[in-house]
Amino acid sequence: MKLVALVAVFACHGLDDSVWIALLTSYAGPWSSATSIGGTVVDGVGVAVRPDGATVYAQGIDSHVYANRITYVLPFSGGWNSLGGTARFGTGAAALLPPMNQPRSARSDEAPSRWAT
Repeated sequence: MKLVALVAVFACHGLDDSVWIALLTSYAGPWSSATSIGGTVVDGVGVAVRPDGATVYAQGIDSHVYANRITYVLPFSGGWNSLGGTARFGTGAAALLPPMNQPRSARSDEAPSRWAT
């Protein structure tokens, strides 16, 4: 296993309907090549960056919300897990760092406590 430091993560809905990511591992750059982390999505994706990596959120073809945890350890992707629920028009994500630097992520249309990680 190779450890890398993540500075930023870019994720997008690819032309093949999977999710693609690029990583910035140094403030001086450059960005990594885009890499597919799989999945089949129907709309935009969201990314919430945490101190130990990031989580990519996407709306699957069944309209459920899926999450894929990106870590500092190659090969980065932890695979897709269904969070259930029903999404419309894709997903959005934000990373919040409350006291003690414990990140929480929440959907904008639900009570944050329901989606806290």
